[in-house]
Formats: sequence, structure tokens, C-alpha cells
Amino acid sequence: MFRLVAITVLSVTANAQENTPIAQAAKNPYALGRYIDSHTHVDWSALWAALRIADPPRTPECDATIPCEVEVITVPNPSQVILLIHSFPDDIYLRFLESASGWAYGGHHSVLLKNVARRHETSKVNGKPMLRVSGQGASGSGVGSEVEHWLDLSRPDLKSVFGVTVAGHESRMGVGIGRHIQASALPEYTENVIHVSLYVRFTLQVEDQEIDVGSADITATYARTSKGAFQWVSAKPSISKNDFEKLANIDLNNEATNEQLLVYAMPRLKEIANGSDRKAQARLRVVLNYCKNTPEVLELKALLSKAR
Repeated sequence: MFRLVAITVLSVTANAQENTPIAQAAKNPYALGRYIDSHTHVDWSALWAALRIADPPRTPECDATIPCEVEVITVPNPSQVILLIHSFPDDIYLRFLESASGWAYGGHHSVLLKNVARRHETSKVNGKPMLRVSGQGASGSGVGSEVEHWLDLSRPDLKSVFGVTVAGHESRMGVGIGRHIQASALPEYTENVIHVSLYVRFTLQVEDQEIDVGSADITATYARTSKGAFQWVSAKPSISKNDFEKLANIDLNNEATNEQLLVYAMPRLKEIANGSDRKAQARLRVVLNYCKNTPEVLELKALLSKAR
């Protein structure tokens, strides 16, 4: 008898939760979008429960002062709707897939904006739709980047299958070579391939100014694997995967060393070492003192010794 009562109570509780306004709205992305957009307080825990999300995104901080806003992204094939919830600290993408029986939750993705602007667009790779969303990458004193993730909308989940740093900068506070990064990713419409065009400008901090000390233009190719993600294939001019990724990403856990960056800046650094700009030469000496004695470092030290 007790077991029957317990089961009845649980059933009534579950039915009550399913009949709440937000649970009813969650059955249709347009209704859910209208609900979020028209309420200053949203019970996010109830929404995650209604959608049966096992790994919910970070709870949005929305209230009457700063309400959440909703943007609707539609994709015709396969038919789906993505609700972009403009919130703080993250933007949240909720996907709903359409079928003959109605709408079904199809995954979520969150991005931290912080110092970058909201940006998203759709592309196709080999005829498959991709949602490209940008968010904050590295962030710190003298360091920042914007990272773009590609979400495959033909898959049952909403996971990133490719990522690229599209913009970034790094200052080494006068004790290293700085850099500014710009990159763009171009998909092949009829092949499972993405090309990344990378431009890096190298700088040297001289007193309160950054002076240019060279640049690099590299195009890398990535191809889709059998598991769905995109992996490195090659680059022109030739460069290893490890060197390209260190050059292309502002990653404090796997950063390019001064010795590596000096290689790209050598022509201009040799001009400085051979020139008459004493301030730039003094700064270059400081940078070299923080480097290991690679062939490039030894060559620059020898040239600077003649300029004294």
C-alpha cells in the first residue's frame, strides 16, 4: 500500500512539473522564445528539467533591470530552430529539431562574450549546415583573443567540430616579441574541407610604442575525419601542425616561445641590429637576454655587438 501511495505522489509531482507554464512553453521553440522574452524572471532550473538537460549551461543572470533577450535562428534543412538567449555572463544557444511528431530539444552551446562582440553566421561544408559562433578566448593583461566555433547542425548533438582564433593580440611587456592575429576560415562547399587564412603581425615594444618587425601569411587546410571533427592536413608555406597552432592561437598554456617568433621576425630584426635606432637596439638586447642561444639569437647578438 505504501509503495502504491509513493508512486502516485511521484506521478502527480511529475505531471505538475510538466504542466507548469515554462514546461508547456518548452515544447515549442517559438513559444519558449516568447516566454523568455516576456518574463523578467525565468525559472531556469525548471526549464533545464523540462528539456531534460543533464549538463545545463551556466544560469543566466537576467532580471527586471537587465532582462534576457531572445533571437531566433532558423535552418531549413534539416529543419530546426535555435534560440539564442542574450544573457550574462554567457550567450546560450538552445536547439530544437522539427519532425512529423513535433519539436524535440537538440542540444545547447554556451559562449562567453566578455571583451568580444556577439557574432554568429551559418555556412555549409560539403552541403552540411554549420553554425559559426564567436566568443572570448584568452583574456588577461596585454592578452586577448576571439575564438570561433563551428557547430555541425546535421548531427543529433550540438557540439563544436572545428575551432579557430579569428582575432587576437599578445604583448610581452617589452621582454619578448608581440603579435597581432587575424584569421578567416573558408569552407569547401563540395568537400569536407576548411581552409584557414592566417595573418600575423609581429611587434617590438620600444618605450611606449609598438614597432612592426615583420609578418607571416599562412594558409592551413583541415579535413573532416570519420568521427565528424576537422583535423589538420597541411599548410602553405610548409609548417608543422604544432608550430602553426602555437602561432595562430593565443594560448598561455601552449604559447609560442620568443625563440620561435624571432624566426619570423628575423629580416626586420637584423635591420634594427644593423641600423642606427639605439632605443630599438637597446630593447632588442633586453628581449634576447630572455632567449635561449638559438642560431637566430646568436646572430642578432653578434650584429648588436658591432653596433655599440
